[in-house]
Amino acid sequence: MAALASSACYLALPGAAAHEADDVDIADIDIDAQLAARMAAQETVRLPSSVERVVVAAAERAPLGELTKILEGDGELSASILRLASSPAFTGTHGERISLPYAVIRLGREGVRSVCLTASLARVALVPGPLHALRRRVWRECLASALTCHALAQVRALPADDAYLGGLLHDVGKVAALLAVEVDHPHITGPSDEAFWLEVVERHHCDAGWIMTDRWLLSDAVQSVTARHHLPSGGDPLHEVVQVVDEAVARARRQGWQVTAEDIGAIPGVRSQDEAMAMRIGLARHPYFLEAIG
Repeated sequence: MAALASSACYLALPGAAAHEADDVDIADIDIDAQLAARMAAQETVRLPSSVERVVVAAAERAPLGELTKILEGDGELSASILRLASSPAFTGTHGERISLPYAVIRLGREGVRSVCLTASLARVALVPGPLHALRRRVWRECLASALTCHALAQVRALPADDAYLGGLLHDVGKVAALLAVEVDHPHITGPSDEAFWLEVVERHHCDAGWIMTDRWLLSDAVQSVTARHHLPSGGDPLHEVVQVVDEAVARARRQGWQVTAEDIGAIPGVRSQDEAMAMRIGLARHPYFLEAIG
């Protein structure tokens, strides 16, 4: 569990490194109470300082050159930016070699922010641990949602970058909650079925997501959809996009990620064939992101 222990740096958890030495049965722990206490204290995922600096700088409309300088100080993050910026998810081609300054120009301020968050959250989602398989499944759905929300927003003439972040982050609180349990209880035993753990994190992921989006100075629209996406949309355009995409992603997962535009067009809330086609293309891009993130 060494890799899991090293991920404690991503959590604002006092004493997170003080793990139990022996197996702990889930029946002996009040997981809900522990997670609720963390949310009340705003103890959740923290990203490396370079990432949070990029995210805040982007929110403050810093020049692209300043973003490039921050990235140059983090070799791993720079490599992630280059992989994603040259991947088919962005270029439609394989093997293109580009420089970091050009990648920043290509992505733009909001794109750099989105890619930094994507790459850094992947580190959290994919670290080894007892609930790794479930975290990976949730993370894949977050990526698929982000790309599909981005595609649908473009058809609806909505801010595509906000849509990408809304799709990416509205369920990422589930990853944070699962990792928090693992960091504190790396030898946990008991129920291992996905349904049990998904029910647990469902009760806390909106709070976790809101804490993170507020810390990163993301837009009010992104913060709202992250905190309130299970509530009626009230006519909010981004909220509506995330909700209809959630159903498309769930359907795609049930069908082994083999879904047609006709399947998507049958989902309530999809307004046209153009929207269904765009969403299908967005879903088809997410494996390239998974490959680029590695």
